[in-house]
Amino acid sequence: MRKFTYVLAVAVVGLIIATFAPREAEATEAECMKQGFSCANLVYRGFTYPYAREDGSYLYVNDGIYPYVDVTDDLLGDSTVRLPDNSVMAASALLEALGIPVKADDKITPVIGFGSNPAPSQLARKFEAKNFEADVVIPVMKGTLQDFDVVWTPAFVSYGSMPSTITPSPGTVVDVWVTWLNSEELKIMGDSEHSNVTERPLYVQTTIAGAKYAFEGPDPEAMQVYISCFGPLKVDGKIYSVSAVPAKGRHLPEATSSGAIEKVLPALGWKEGVLELLYDNIVSPENRAERTTVLKPYGSLPHIPGAKGLEACKASRTGRADPY
Repeated sequence: MRKFTYVLAVAVVGLIIATFAPREAEATEAECMKQGFSCANLVYRGFTYPYAREDGSYLYVNDGIYPYVDVTDDLLGDSTVRLPDNSVMAASALLEALGIPVKADDKITPVIGFGSNPAPSQLARKFEAKNFEADVVIPVMKGTLQDFDVVWTPAFVSYGSMPSTITPSPGTVVDVWVTWLNSEELKIMGDSEHSNVTERPLYVQTTIAGAKYAFEGPDPEAMQVYISCFGPLKVDGKIYSVSAVPAKGRHLPEATSSGAIEKVLPALGWKEGVLELLYDNIVSPENRAERTTVLKPYGSLPHIPGAKGLEACKASRTGRADPY
């Protein structure tokens, strides 16, 4: 039923685009398909960011979702997962049955996912779009991060909307996830976040000193996280949290994806609606980059103790923005 609803919604968005967009259909669709998806699909993603998550921790295997049942420190070993027929088996036995080798010395790095990265649909999109040839095996562990919140960041990306970042928020306990990535997966993820670049990154991969978090599974000494170079979106003196991300003790006002975009329409001088802006952002990387340039004053880097590498953001915050 969920898949049918998604397909129906994409079809409806497609009809709306066909009605409102005065562009030559083949040219604009070709621009969208550079990302491997139709314009309607991308617009729908812009509306629905950060996408549906699972109820609990799960093992992602080549677009398959296997909820964790019993979690040990060995997420790909004796930790158990539930199969679609409701039976339970060890993660290592599942991977063996699927013909996926996992070496005992394979290193997986924990990366906090707070926006779309914990969503199965986004993991599928990122690895499919890159034509990733290896098996994708990612433990995705649900947990919390204390004294931070997940907020919108003033930059437009390839699916038309603004993504998110984290910012200090004393007293807030926000739901986040840990994606455990091997070296190849970590590179693909960094590429998708525009952090594996030497000039003008969108995000910087770093750690947070003294972060207070709670997750099932191993307790690493350090947790990686991506922090936006454009900082939290601030409009009329308010920073807006991502309403779809649950949190306790939240004191920042909430906004949906379309709600956050609506708040910056006056700054952009945009006279039409959110849907039309999403569409134009997707089919015109140049317009998208120019709008990100306009929005730079609406964000600033927060002070995050122990976060290293943020000096790389200096170039991103000056001059004209890149089309992320």
